[in-house]
Amino acid sequence: MTANKPHHRAEWRPLAALFVVNVLLVGLPFLVPDNPGGDWYKGPLVDPVSPYSTAGGVRMLGACLAALLDLTALFVFGGFALLRNRLRDRRWLMPVIGLAAVGLALTSVELGLRAYLNANVKTMFLPDPVLNWRLVPNLKDFHNTVGGEYVTTNSLGWRAPEPPPNRAADEVRGLLLGDSSAYGLGVAEPETMARALERGLTAAMPGKRVTIYNAACPGHTTHQGLKLLREHTERLQPDLVVIAYNNDPALEFHTDREREAAGGAQGMQRLLYRSRLFIVLRQVLVGLWRGQALDWEDPGEVHRRAVEGKRMKHRVPLDEYEDNLRRMIEFAREKRFTLVFVRMPVNREMEHFIPRFYDERYPQALLALDRDGAAVVVDVDVRWEADGVVDFLPGHLFHPNAVGHALIARDVLGRLRQVGFVAGDVRTALPLRLGYSAITPLHTLIGEVLRRTDIARKHGLDASFRVFERGSDQADAAPELDGTFTTELPAVLFLTARPRWRIVGCTGGLGRIGLVAATPDVKQIGQLRGGKIGVPFESTPHADLTRWLAAAGLSAPRDVALVNLGMRDHRQALAERQVSAVATWDPWLTALAREGGRSEVVSRPFYSLLVLTESWLVRHPQGRERYLAAVRDALLYARGHREEVLGWVVERSGLSEPVVAALWEASGRRTGEIDFAVPPEAEESLARMLAFFRQVSVPEIENDEPWLRLRGQMEATRRD
Repeated sequence: MTANKPHHRAEWRPLAALFVVNVLLVGLPFLVPDNPGGDWYKGPLVDPVSPYSTAGGVRMLGACLAALLDLTALFVFGGFALLRNRLRDRRWLMPVIGLAAVGLALTSVELGLRAYLNANVKTMFLPDPVLNWRLVPNLKDFHNTVGGEYVTTNSLGWRAPEPPPNRAADEVRGLLLGDSSAYGLGVAEPETMARALERGLTAAMPGKRVTIYNAACPGHTTHQGLKLLREHTERLQPDLVVIAYNNDPALEFHTDREREAAGGAQGMQRLLYRSRLFIVLRQVLVGLWRGQALDWEDPGEVHRRAVEGKRMKHRVPLDEYEDNLRRMIEFAREKRFTLVFVRMPVNREMEHFIPRFYDERYPQALLALDRDGAAVVVDVDVRWEADGVVDFLPGHLFHPNAVGHALIARDVLGRLRQVGFVAGDVRTALPLRLGYSAITPLHTLIGEVLRRTDIARKHGLDASFRVFERGSDQADAAPELDGTFTTELPAVLFLTARPRWRIVGCTGGLGRIGLVAATPDVKQIGQLRGGKIGVPFESTPHADLTRWLAAAGLSAPRDVALVNLGMRDHRQALAERQVSAVATWDPWLTALAREGGRSEVVSRPFYSLLVLTESWLVRHPQGRERYLAAVRDALLYARGHREEVLGWVVERSGLSEPVVAALWEASGRRTGEIDFAVPPEAEESLARMLAFFRQVSVPEIENDEPWLRLRGQMEATRRD
């Protein structure tokens, strides 16, 4: 009996070793952090409850490997026990039994893992060899705890019905591609923009059956969108494709292209991805290789480095993003479907998220395609910002609520009417609240012609008018206007106003700004040293006077005293020698010059600008063209009816007919071709006005955003 004890111990050693390995495989994965590095690893699969995350997957993998080891051992010993007494030649028995045992064990673990995952669906996302991830196909009322919505998907993993294999003659098909905002995070499926657009198109297209297939997936970018477009267009045969992405500029540790397999390996991965065990194994190994599962840093430190740009990349680099857009446009032309891009709204109240997820260069690249006529873009963001719309999910940067989805669908439907996808009367008169000055002859001329003729109505504008006697009246009324006429410094002031305004054109010269001395012997600014100069403070003449004094080596109050005078007080102040000179502009400059007995020391031309609110422009994308066409016809009407129109201006302004006529002659609009491009001289003057304005009025404007917006508007008028 004693001699047999070592033999019995030897029989139990493999079982003890197997037990220890099982404990290690199942237990060690629980030491991996639930969410290493905070939430900085972009993508829905990082949720630790997901069996496809690095944290959740390593635990699932440990259990699977333990089961694989146990089953393999069981099948090997069982097979050998069954076959060893039946076969004489046993040399090949062990390899065959071993291979068969491994195959049976792998199959068993795969089937068991599938059964477990199907019975315990903890995530609606599935890794994909091409798309990085997609929604799990054939979900039924899955509760997404992140947004709270219930999710049902078709066999393609879309939040949409199953596409029939054949199209009916009366069927209209649309495809929506996008990220979580377009998918409808936190929004019930009937309230998503896809369904809202579907209802709108159905009502607008009697006799047609409209279906919008929502293939948007949380976390996707144009990198996945381009692949989806190419993969499913042939099967779906869409008439309309709507593209709506926000995630491309998001900061991450890897670009989307870096995440995917190389081209040659994708075919093999498509085959391997049919195995859930392979998916779990790959996700864990990739996470370990990239250090995600071993990154024990404080999440705050990861956040700090991310904001500083260290280790972080845009998920889709800007040049690649622009290339994706171009490829989508080319594909739409090739396959002959209508393509619409949506610039989705941004919740700017969530300022701490913007450095991570938002980069203004991306939407500007998208909008450039619209300006160049290369694509149709619905700019929802500028409309929401201009109107103060805040229909987002609470605490979310990009995700609209149900009301927001309806608003986006309405804007897309409106643009589809404009491009002719949906029949409709695009010439419906647009309401326009227009204001103009009674004391600026060219503006008065345009306003009076539009008010007294039917030109505005002919161009599809239902215009109402407000006339101002003073600049302060115009400023007070600005929130109640859709458009007005202005000049350089006031145009700059509009940049900081609410609602936001946009310069849409230049109607030419308004006359001159100049410095007029009280006596004819003053020929140079230096002769005014020690005197007083009258000027309306914080006005365009004030900005020019500051520059002229500096060029002459003078400054106020050291060398000259500046007196705040209204324009209507200039004549009396000069006549009574209350001041040595006044800085003024037309029509007062021309009126003073015609009286004689004074000298014009220095002057320069200044310009008339047309401005419209961004809110009005985004409500009526065709409105700018109608408005400019109406202004052009008003100027042409004035050419052909000179005496009549000048009479209207004299009546409205109270100025003398010679002054009005002189300024009309000098405006540059009396003859020649009419265009609305802002000339370089006016742009230079606007830059000077902005610098002056920031210096004397709003020094807290510390960045160049107003000027960048202004310069972009100038360039737009020249392109158009």
